[in-house]
Amino acid sequence: MPRSPIFPIFAEKQSIMPTSTFKARLPHDAATIWNIITSSYDYHWRSDIARIEKLSEHQFMEYTHSGYVTLFTITAFQPFERYEFDLENENIKGHCVVYFPKGMGKPKSYSQKPFSPRNGI
Repeated sequence: MPRSPIFPIFAEKQSIMPTSTFKARLPHDAATIWNIITSSYDYHWRSDIARIEKLSEHQFMEYTHSGYVTLFTITAFQPFERYEFDLENENIKGHCVVYFPKGMGKPKSYSQKPFSPRNGI
């Protein structure tokens, strides 16, 4: 039985900020994953999001059901290769990189998420 692609997360640069890291095996091709993670209108699969408001081609706001608002600013968009964005809300500020390496056979994504807590957290 073929194995699903692995989508690990990594840090490209050294950072003193906390960095989130995880791995997941997803049963989809790279194009499907790319379209899911870069969509600002098809978010219904995410139970935490009430709505998304597109501010410009490079910025959007996510609104959670519990009232949190997060600003996203896209800093790199290279289809099926690299997706980067800054995110900021009242609790955190951070940067995320999602990277799809070429020539690996099965699609994989790597990302870094260093975050700075706010309000003395």
